Amino acid sequence: MFFLLTQVLLWLLVVLVIYNLLTQWIPKDYFAFLGSALLFILIVLAFFIPNDPFAASAWSILSLPIKPFGLVLVLLIMAFSNAIQKISASEDKEYKKREASRRTVKNLSFTALLILWLCSTPFLVDKLAEQAEAEIINAERIRQEVCTDKCPVQTVQTAQTAGAIVVLGQGTTKAGLPPRMQIQLTELGDRLLYTAQVYQDQLNLKNDPLIIVCAGYRPDLEINLDDRNSTIEGYDIAKVLSKMRVTTSKIMVEPRGNDVYNCGEEVRATLTKERLGDRVLLIASAINMRRAQMTFEHLKIKVLARPTDFYTIQQDAIPKPRIRAESFVPNPEALLICSRIWDEYLTTIYYFLRGWLDVKVV
Repeated sequence: MFFLLTQVLLWLLVVLVIYNLLTQWIPKDYFAFLGSALLFILIVLAFFIPNDPFAASAWSILSLPIKPFGLVLVLLIMAFSNAIQKISASEDKEYKKREASRRTVKNLSFTALLILWLCSTPFLVDKLAEQAEAEIINAERIRQEVCTDKCPVQTVQTAQTAGAIVVLGQGTTKAGLPPRMQIQLTELGDRLLYTAQVYQDQLNLKNDPLIIVCAGYRPDLEINLDDRNSTIEGYDIAKVLSKMRVTTSKIMVEPRGNDVYNCGEEVRATLTKERLGDRVLLIASAINMRRAQMTFEHLKIKVLARPTDFYTIQQDAIPKPRIRAESFVPNPEALLICSRIWDEYLTTIYYFLRGWLDVKVV
């Protein structure tokens, strides 16, 4: 009951904030035009790209102003629109309008630059990423301590095995299309390397699990009507894993699980159909793992978390991470990491509002 009430209150807060922003920033005369233009864009997208993830496309557009880079753009556009306003220089009241417009431009520009600096400074972004990644590390540490104290000795090894390894693989590869001579790995590609390592570890424990690859259509490619599988990333991932000493017959591609919740639903159906139990080894990015774990637990799937794609190094690591002068110089890589972390926060809020998270997970 408490969490249902929290969801309702959070929904009301979201609606109130959006309403206030629209009424303050957009004149009422433009509401009809804005709504018509937005509806027209969505209709065009649905007409020309019917098989694309429509909701994801719409969200990527509509959510731009609440993301770091998009917010900076919005503020700069507002500052520019104030700067080009034509005000006649005759009466005293016109001078006051001009001064008010100048202060608005100054404040908007300063806010945009401040956000851009904060979100692109490596030292600050590393602290943000460290906090996000520490959540799953601490949660797993607590679980291991509890199991060490309460689990029988003979079950400790068994507790590290599962009937399936689930890898959230969307965005880990690039299609092997010309001029590329092979399937390429992205910066998230170490997720596949780790999958192969976890599989070998399971074999060493006398366990031969099924590997379920959740990765659907590539949004940057047109759907090939003659061979739809050619645009599904999961099949490329399966080819890469087969070259890493992973048994091909143990790899199952799940193209419909293009997000964490849908992936969880498909995995649950597969576990039931193949009689693999209710426990999986879940491989995902460290900043996404907490939400993924809570989503799977909500779907009654027990999760052994195997996070990867870490951006940071623990402070007690040897050799220790070094702070350099470049750590305080903004760069595009830091902005990209900050944007991904912010996207994860927004997605987690969305999952919470939908009731897709098991909030009882430690």
